[in-house]
Amino acid sequence: MKRLIIFITSILGWFIIIYLIIPLITAIAWIFWSLFIYKKLFIKEEFKGTIYVFFLLLIISLIYFIVLKAWAKYNYKKYYLKNKRNIIPIKNNYERLDIKKIEYSGEEIDELIKIFCNKNNT
Repeated sequence: MKRLIIFITSILGWFIIIYLIIPLITAIAWIFWSLFIYKKLFIKEEFKGTIYVFFLLLIISLIYFIVLKAWAKYNYKKYYLKNKRNIIPIKNNYERLDIKKIEYSGEEIDELIKIFCNKNNT
């Protein structure tokens, strides 16, 4: 009974830590980090420059996105379901082994067991 109580309290403790405390710590860290970035990034005298850099980054990101999306669409239209490789199938002349057709005597099974047990012990 004592072990069960310890188990249940430890599960509840981990639940509280994982689902309640860690997101709270993360939210507080985001708030402090955003305040730090705001103080270091936004200079009141150079606010226009900051906005200009943000818009420049936005435009560059959009250009990259459009180019990569166009390239993906081009590749999709040109190569999708158009396999140009000639894949030669492997010719298999072997007969498929049917486990039901294999017959073992009692001695052969004993030998196989000895071999298997010796391999696992070493």
